[in-house]
Amino acid sequence: MAREGQWEVSGALFEQRTVDTAICTEYGRPSVPAHAVRVIPRGRGYVEIDVRSPTQKEMATMEAVGGLVRKASPRF
Repeated sequence: MAREGQWEVSGALFEQRTVDTAICTEYGRPSVPAHAVRVIPRGRGYVEIDVRSPTQKEMATMEAVGGLVRKASPRF
């Protein structure tokens, strides 16, 4: 996904990393809502939290989204 042309424009952000079993992604472009996503495998499926913000400047950090996933994960 990071190789797509939309991430090569000025001001675009695409960052992905793995923390333990979680896949963490932050992405956004100018004039488009930004996303901070964290996915944790759970049983036969997964728990995913996708936090959207109007701009990159207001985007939630990967750590903040990770905290939300850790709270939600045991409930499923």
